[in-house]
Amino acid sequence: MPSSLIRKAWLIAVLAGVFGTGSAWAAGQQAAVTFETVAPGTMFGVSFGQNPGDAVFTESGIVVSVDTFLNEANSTSFRNFEIGGFASQFFDTTPVSFGNVLMGLDFSALPFSTRRVSIDFEDTGGIENIGVNGEVVRTEFSPTNFPRPDFPELPDSLAGVVIHVLPRDTPGDSFGYFNGTLVFTGDIQSIQIGGQQLGIDNIIATDVPEPATLTVLTLGLVVMRRRRCG
Repeated sequence: MPSSLIRKAWLIAVLAGVFGTGSAWAAGQQAAVTFETVAPGTMFGVSFGQNPGDAVFTESGIVVSVDTFLNEANSTSFRNFEIGGFASQFFDTTPVSFGNVLMGLDFSALPFSTRRVSIDFEDTGGIENIGVNGEVVRTEFSPTNFPRPDFPELPDSLAGVVIHVLPRDTPGDSFGYFNGTLVFTGDIQSIQIGGQQLGIDNIIATDVPEPATLTVLTLGLVVMRRRRCG
């Protein structure tokens, strides 16, 4: 077999090992907040005795807190979020529904370094806050870009952590809402997220880099292999 074909076959085998079986991904440690450990209808925030910055519960070693929300014109608010609530109609499992309040997610107590966090979301309008390691930005759902609106003020990275917004198609959804998954990749100590009409669920933290990082590592190995064989 020609050497070029051997190299192509070797590359396919490597990529299949990384992405086909998922073994490289599954080997990492992970922790998750699914909100299934707190009774639906439970609320946290100003109406229930909490102050900005208070920790309200811990799940899988991830500390969940409540904090001040950034509104328009540099104003702030501190209201409540609810386990379940209006966002339940958009998720198969128990989500959180926000009402002008910020949630903090602290990963620093986990027994591994958090390198990737994913969060499923359903945004039905209004302002959102998204932050990493304490650096928070205010952004806003933009329905003019439907069926794939975006968070226009959200940068590609915050505090050195790369942020991807992965929209999810919802055939038959005539409301024009924006849903998908937020993916954060980098050295993550904490994440801040909140909204006026936002629902989230399935917060998954892992120590394994995102697939794009694995691709770069794989291609690096291919280059080394080609140099040795060339």
